[in-house]
Amino acid sequence: MLKKWFGIIIGALLIFALGFSVNQLLAKDDKGAMTDREAKKFVESLYGGKVKTLIQSGNQFNIEMENELGDYTVQVNRTNGEIESLVLNEKREAPAKEPELEQNEEPKVKIGEKKAAEIAQTKIKGKIDDIDLEEMDGSYVYIVEIETENDEEVLVYVQAYTGEILNYTYEK
Repeated sequence: MLKKWFGIIIGALLIFALGFSVNQLLAKDDKGAMTDREAKKFVESLYGGKVKTLIQSGNQFNIEMENELGDYTVQVNRTNGEIESLVLNEKREAPAKEPELEQNEEPKVKIGEKKAAEIAQTKIKGKIDDIDLEEMDGSYVYIVEIETENDEEVLVYVQAYTGEILNYTYEK
């Protein structure tokens, strides 16, 4: 008889634990959900620009924002912070490219010609013939011309700010 009551009590505890677990899973838990402020900062940092309006609708934020490329509607899942949709409402023209340098104006570079030459020679051994600083795709690049022992001319392209070797080509 004692075993029967013990079995009933264990069964009741299991049913209670299962019911409690299901209740916790189904209950709306906003502890991990994004706040309005977090959603605004997230979208502004992700896409640049400025949030114009933010409306919470259920488990989603509907955000109107603008940046230099246009006006957008962004939908963000409030629970997991994922972007559910991004719609371009109005396109703007791409911003104008930075103006060319004036004759006496210096470009913004972090490394100098000497360092560019040293970096280039880590890739291609030889005598430095010439070093030029040129603008390529909106950034500055040192083009280091090296003459190898085999009398080959090699152009080594070194990014002027980071010092990264972007490319090198053998000239004929």
